[in-house]
Amino acid sequence: AGGGGGGSAGETPAATQAPDLAAADSFDFKAEVQEFEINLLKQAMEQNQFNQKKAAEFLNLSYHQLRGYLRKYDLLN
Repeated sequence: AGGGGGGSAGETPAATQAPDLAAADSFDFKAEVQEFEINLLKQAMEQNQFNQKKAAEFLNLSYHQLRGYLRKYDLLN
């Protein structure tokens, strides 16, 4: 189990809330996953003072995996 972000008990961070599918006529799965990943990456980078090594450890990714995601979403700038 393990570590986690801030927030009080019972509070769900916005990045982890699932969209309301009941109100949707259709759903763009890939776009939602991409937005979710981008938000997680941005939050992890901010929380770790933009230190990529620490952000990778925080996300349980290798440094190279994190760099791949940052490149994929053009978040290196």
